[in-house]
Parts: sequence; C-alpha cells; structure tokens
Amino acid sequence: MMSKIVDILLNPDVDQQLFIDSLPQDKVSVKNSMKSVANVLLLNVEEDYIDSLKQHPSVAHLSYDIPSATNASLPNYFEQTGDIRTGNPVGSFDGRNIMPMQFLLSTDLINPTSSVGVKDTNYNLNSTFYRNRYTGKHVDIVTIEAFQPTLSTSIHDHPDFLHPDTGLSRIIPMDWADLEETVNQQVTNGGMLTPHSTGVLSAAAGRYSGFAKRANLRQINFTAYDSAPECVDALIYWHNNKAINPETGLKNPTILINEYQWLLDRRHGIPIEDILSITDTTSTVNRPVGGWGTDFTPFTSRNIIPFRVFDPNTSTWVWCCVFPSQSSEYITLRTSLEAAWDAGIISITPAGNGGGVYCKYTDPRYNGVYVTISTPNTVYNNVADVNYNNTVNVDVTYDQDWYPFKMFGPAGLDKSIDVAAIQNSQDVPLLDAYSNRGPGIDICGLGARTWSAYQSSPSNYLDSNNWIWNFFSGTSCAAPTVAGIAACICEEYYVKFNQYPTPDQVKTILLNDAKSVTIGLDGPEWDNVPSADTNYSVYSISNYDRMEYLHRIETGYTMNGMNRLTELAGTTQKRIFFNAQGFSRINSTGKRPTSAKVYPRPKIRKK
Repeated sequence: MMSKIVDILLNPDVDQQLFIDSLPQDKVSVKNSMKSVANVLLLNVEEDYIDSLKQHPSVAHLSYDIPSATNASLPNYFEQTGDIRTGNPVGSFDGRNIMPMQFLLSTDLINPTSSVGVKDTNYNLNSTFYRNRYTGKHVDIVTIEAFQPTLSTSIHDHPDFLHPDTGLSRIIPMDWADLEETVNQQVTNGGMLTPHSTGVLSAAAGRYSGFAKRANLRQINFTAYDSAPECVDALIYWHNNKAINPETGLKNPTILINEYQWLLDRRHGIPIEDILSITDTTSTVNRPVGGWGTDFTPFTSRNIIPFRVFDPNTSTWVWCCVFPSQSSEYITLRTSLEAAWDAGIISITPAGNGGGVYCKYTDPRYNGVYVTISTPNTVYNNVADVNYNNTVNVDVTYDQDWYPFKMFGPAGLDKSIDVAAIQNSQDVPLLDAYSNRGPGIDICGLGARTWSAYQSSPSNYLDSNNWIWNFFSGTSCAAPTVAGIAACICEEYYVKFNQYPTPDQVKTILLNDAKSVTIGLDGPEWDNVPSADTNYSVYSISNYDRMEYLHRIETGYTMNGMNRLTELAGTTQKRIFFNAQGFSRINSTGKRPTSAKVYPRPKIRKK
C-alpha cells in the first residue's frame, strides 16, 4: 500500500503529541510537526487509513494530493521591431516602424554594432528588435500643461495612443473637480490633448515611442483661471478618490508630469566688474584690487556661469553674471506639490529650458550663495514678451544682493523628481545646451530629437498612413522619458511584491538604477577668459542644438531654449535607465578585471 503526504489541521486545544501517540504506527508517521505553526502538522499516511483519519475527533481539516504550484505569473514580453532614428525620415514611411533612442540608451536590451545618436557614427539603427516585460499596466499618467489650444479629438486615435491589446485609445477625458475652464471639463465639452501634450504623453507612454505602453493617459490644463495649485489640488482629490482596480485589488498608482515653466532663469545681467564680492556657505571672496581681470573661476567654481550680454546702448558685448528673477517664490504651488507627493502621487518635473542653474529649496546654497554689487551699477534686464522673445534693456536702480540659484515654479522640491535634458547620443552624453541644470537636478532624461507623436507645426512628418509624427525636445521631453520608466517600475514592483511603491521608493529605484554617464564641457577657458565679443562653439553639441548661442544673450533671442551653456554646473551625472534584465550591474561594467575578483565567474578552489 502506498503512503501519501497529508496536511492536518487539529481542533483547538488538542495536544499534538497525544494525538500522534493515538495513531497506529504501521499506518502513520510524522513528516513535519510544524514547530512554528500551531495545530498544523504533516503526516505520511497509508492510503487505506486516510478515510479513517478524516473521522478522527481531533482532526478539523485534512487535505492531500495538493496540486503542483508554479511561480506567480510574469507579464508576457511586449515586442516591437523598427528603426531607431535621430535623423529625419526620408520619403514615404510608416511612423509605427520608427523607435526613439530611449529604447537603446535607457535599457540594456539592444546592443548596436556601432555608436548611434546625434553626434555619433550613425544617426539611425535599422531593423532593431526591442522587447520589455513591463509596460506600465494599470498606471495612471497625468500631465499638467500650460494652456494651448486643444486639438481635434481624432488625435486620441493616433496609433501611438492605442492600447496594444484592445486597440482602443488610452486617452481618457476628465471633468476635473473644481476646475471651470472648458479645457478641464473634457467629458462635457470635448477636446483634451494639445500639440505639446501629444509629445509629452507619447514620449512617456506611446505604443511605439514610449516605455509605458499600457498606461492610462490624462491631462489637466493650467490656465489663467484654473491656477497651477488648483490643478494639483484637483489631481490629489481624484487620486484620493480612485476606485479599487478589480484586477489588482489596489488603486492604480498616479504619476504627475509638471509640464509648465515660467522662464525666469536668466533675467538680470550684472557686469562682472560691478560685482564687489561673492559669498558662499563657507566664505566670501572680494573683488581683487584692479578688478576680476580674465580669471572668472571664483564664479564658475561656485556654479555661477557667466554669459556675454549685448549692451543695446553701446553696441558692445559685456561679460556678466546673469541671474534669475529675484521675485517672491510660488509658495502655494510648492506646498500643493508637496501635498501631492505625500498623498502618494509620483511627481516628475522638467527642470526648464532657460539655461539656468538652480538647487533645491532646502539646499544651504539656495539662500547661502549670493553676490554683492557696487553702487551705482548697471543691470541688463532681459524682458520677455508673451512668446518669450526677449528684449535687453539697461537699468541702474537696483541695490541689493543677487542670488544665482533661485527657482520660481514647480522645480526645486525634495518631494519631486527634477529632470534635466541630455543628448540622444551614445558617444557624447552631454546635457542639451538649453537645459536648466545644477545641484537641483535628480536625474537626466532624453531631450532633443526624441521620436514621438508630437503634433508640431509646421515641421511635422506625415507618414504613409496620414498620421503625424515628429521629434520632441526640451526638458518637456526629458521628464516623460523618466515618467515612462517610473510607470514600468510601478508595475514591476506590484508583480514582485503585490503592492505599489511609494513615491520615495520609486525615486530611490530610479536613482539607484541610473547610469552615471552625463558629461559637461567648459565653454571659454574660465581662468583666462577672452574678450566678450568672441564667439564660442562646441563640436560635441548636437547640430540641432544651435551651438553658436553658447553663453550669449541679446535682444531677439527666445528665453525658451536660446540661453545655452555646456557646463554641468553641479548637475548629477545620472541618466535614466531601466534595469530590464533585473540583475545587479555593480560588478558588470567596464572591462573584465585581470586580478582580484573576476566578474562574472567566481573563483573556485579545487579540493
């Protein structure tokens, strides 16, 4: 007669040992007495005695022939094939067959035979296979946008916004609570996506262009009437009142992308020679007798990067320290965004396109670094029109200390993930020259020349199916490339732990998995600076990034992208990366060592 393993649950208060002693030893033996689990034991029982054991007065429950188990199921791989491209499409093409560089640079799933990117051997990588197990399923991505005219609702059916499984649009119109503008009552009034938001949501979650291919997509519009704090409040209210997702038993996680900026980063130029002293958190450096001369390293060593400003009165170029607006900070917006993070919303913020340098509000340098100027003095005011085209004028009325790292807007919070833009390049991972930067940056995402469903005009690319595609750019693009990976992290975390990560946990995972590859380059030789009317260019900057605008401000230049520099200025070297293969890379980078610990094979000592 064969024996079987039988699981026994005893009635309460039954003495386990007395129960075992009462059983016939020729029919039953103990397999495991389960020392740590009360009233449960496993027995080896002869088959002809199992029915008798079921009737034993001490047995509450008996089970045997437990079916074989398997590991908890993982999502199936999502796969696509296409051409990775940073060069313009030529002739007839299908936009669904083109992929962005982020699939190459932000994972280790593609291994090209030659370098690819905006400053590399090749602009394109043809017939490339990409697959990823995680696609941001059940994650809600919401972008808050500065107001633009809305596009036709037909854009909701753009191939990049369709669900890979159902073929239905993932764009979800909302009537946002307590927001009154038509563009925020989207179910009632129709219209939702704007030209800008098509690029944002595509870069984050495009079916062909983004990582979060199964995420749900929404938009809130920050307008003159529905203020930014109100928009954040509406999002928190919706997030807190979400229904439980029946597939997971949990509320969907929310990722917020703060797609708006004020462009106050380079508004006031102070001639270097009008600066009396530089104070940082530890010391003060006074202007040398005879002036600062051509050595500007006392400024650059403190991440205060000089610019050349064109004086409209004298028609000459002047070396200046160019400061952000010193106006009061947007405290209510800051407080609202911190409340969103505390509510469990993962807040991701573009650093801005003003060529500025900033730090976190809590960084001692925020209020601890400043310059003192002489009186009287010259101040060049960079005044913007409604389109952020600037006019430089001259003022002599300012008498104050000037703080270089101020930030007005959504960036600069510890309770956020601040994102700078980096070039789409394997060989030259340089910050995009327009990108804000500095110690306030948490991570770098992919910027200019990121393929997407961006509905730009007039330079769109119309494919053979009459769908518009385009390259997206700016920190507006960099932030959603981070958001898409954050959504994948949320899904992976749920699959592994049956719960979603907190915003702090997502931020930690992003920063731990990031690659430290970002580089910066000096513009002029800061210890021996030539005349301010000397032009500068850096070959390593993408041809699309207007290298001739470096360290240069004059009337007629837009503040949204033409204040340019190449220094890191204290920016993190971390570039976004999704650990798609799920193993530690601490000992797997660079050339294999020839001594000490050798990766990946351990040293084995023969006995």
